[in-house]
Amino acid sequence: MNDKVYLDYEQCEFFKVAYRHANATLVINAQTLLNSKTNGYDDYHSNLLTPFQDVILERNDETNSPGWFNITRVLYPNGTTFVEYISQKT
Repeated sequence: MNDKVYLDYEQCEFFKVAYRHANATLVINAQTLLNSKTNGYDDYHSNLLTPFQDVILERNDETNSPGWFNITRVLYPNGTTFVEYISQKT
């Protein structure tokens, strides 16, 4: 099971990615995403995204509620290629 990240409607509009009713993929710098939330992200999202340079988020309308994206691939700082994201949850 992948960890999920929430983007509100305004963030989806800003990044030009579907909030609902569509499959979507977003490749984004993790810090840019964290800074884009008007009132800031909670500790869960901050702790989840901070270790990464860039993330690939994918949304599947059949399995995700509006605004929720799975983290599928990540780029670590000083990395050169994206690697598959594996949840650290146990």
